[in-house]
Amino acid sequence: MPSSLSISLGESGLPSKILTLQVIAEQEGQTLLAVLKNAFPSYSEESFVDACVAGCVFVDGHVAESGLQLVAGSIIEYRIPLQEEPEVDKSIEIMYEDEYFAVINKPSNLPCHPSGRYFNNTLIEILKQEYGFPDAFMVNRLDRETSGVVIVAKSQESASLLGKTLMEFGFEKHYLVKVVGEWKHPSTYTAKGYIWLERGTVVRKKRVFSEIEQRGQECITELRLISTDGVHSVVEATPITGRPHQIRATMKALGYPVVGDKLYGVDESIYARMAAHEMTSEDWERLELSHQALHSWRTAFVNPYTGARMEFEATPSGIYG
Repeated sequence: MPSSLSISLGESGLPSKILTLQVIAEQEGQTLLAVLKNAFPSYSEESFVDACVAGCVFVDGHVAESGLQLVAGSIIEYRIPLQEEPEVDKSIEIMYEDEYFAVINKPSNLPCHPSGRYFNNTLIEILKQEYGFPDAFMVNRLDRETSGVVIVAKSQESASLLGKTLMEFGFEKHYLVKVVGEWKHPSTYTAKGYIWLERGTVVRKKRVFSEIEQRGQECITELRLISTDGVHSVVEATPITGRPHQIRATMKALGYPVVGDKLYGVDESIYARMAAHEMTSEDWERLELSHQALHSWRTAFVNPYTGARMEFEATPSGIYG
């Protein structure tokens, strides 16, 4: 049985989706997460981990954990719950497009991958359903609330080639970030340290950056002050390493929480209240912005099909001054 996606309609007219896959001999002994990632590359690893935690992934009819080692012949089902999706910002700008890939300026409040409550209201589904893409695979991705440049391949083969080329020749990424506080560090500063997953917090995905404590993974970000008014500062951030939540965790550790950031901002408990749909008017006032003020600003890479260097700049919104 090859991998498949079945869609049926419930009474509300909303799609109920079931991803189905049979484990082949070559996959025996692999983890459930590894097999799902390989079979359905349009979905993020995070979406499958969250689905397993939520009890939405089954192996031979039983709820399964992401680390389960599989046996050949087993049937995997990812049952995506029937629910109405939250509204998103669909104002996508296609900055470049050819037969192999596209470069997109993604708005904030738009997930890249299907995950959690989002399926149709995601960048890859919108590109397929509304822009005529034959398929869509994220070459790089941004958090839902982060705006700016992303690269989307139109086939798995193109995604693999682009990914290999980016690894070989490099992938320049420059972000704009608006933070709380007057910038006290040198106008150009390299934040060099380590980053790791923090345990025992209200949010299991939160990471910690330290320039002193040596644990976790090396983490380097080059920072350049753009402007400051004494209350907020706008900084260009260039990640040298590519760690999850790198810029947001780094800015928090340096004493400059990102404006609008519910996880690494002024109070991490805001994130927990957001997840429980219990945010207060005071929470919104403290955030100052409905989304985190992080924008993928400039990108440069080598086109694997032509060998040409390509550069793109996504115009930021007015919140960056």
